[in-house]
Amino acid sequence: MLSRELQVLFFVAMLDTVSSGFLFHHGLAVEANPLLRVYSTAGTLPFVFMKLFTFVPGVFVLEGLRRRSPVFITSLVRVAIAAYLICYLAGTAVQFKL
Repeated sequence: MLSRELQVLFFVAMLDTVSSGFLFHHGLAVEANPLLRVYSTAGTLPFVFMKLFTFVPGVFVLEGLRRRSPVFITSLVRVAIAAYLICYLAGTAVQFKL
């Protein structure tokens, strides 16, 4: 079972994936990450697959490491959640000129 923090990180990454796929599919946004941009232009399914490939394995690796070093990994994941949300919100604001 994933820790609460990793569940939140997974949820935020899934929210990013689904919302990005929707926006790209409807031509409302452009992928900011140059490594994923090629997949976003290839279609929704290639983008979603590659996006999942970028974070799902990491979540499970972090869960395994959390059992060895719970305080450090939990703190690290909390920082990652905050950083992800800041980048996601900033990127959304730039895309939509908010």
